[in-house]
Amino acid sequence: MKYAYPVKVQRQPDGYYLAEAPDLPGVVCGGESLPEVLQSVAAGCEMWLADAETNAETIPEASAVEALQLGEGEFPSVVVADTDEYRRRNDARAVKKTVSIPAWMADRAERAGVSLSQTLQDALRKQFAAP
Repeated sequence: MKYAYPVKVQRQPDGYYLAEAPDLPGVVCGGESLPEVLQSVAAGCEMWLADAETNAETIPEASAVEALQLGEGEFPSVVVADTDEYRRRNDARAVKKTVSIPAWMADRAERAGVSLSQTLQDALRKQFAAP
């Protein structure tokens, strides 16, 4: 499900950004840049909302951006939180995939007690890690 929530953003004196989603208690995130903090607070909203959906809790209605009570140096923004996409990104279920490797490699791995699944997972984690 997709949601849009207003957030309060404030740039700190050191250039760091903080963002809060007042409608979702506890969602406060930080980032080195405006895009980073908006991405972070959207992810925080997705986590909060996905948990509420899973536990059949009440989802607060989003406030109007104009209704935000802004403090000194704060400015409004809106983030989109997609709980379906959040679940896809964080789904840790194992899925079966067929891969091909040379026979000598399979033999050697088997003799060494190496788990091909774990080795592939480790390699992919390393491949997809942030640069």
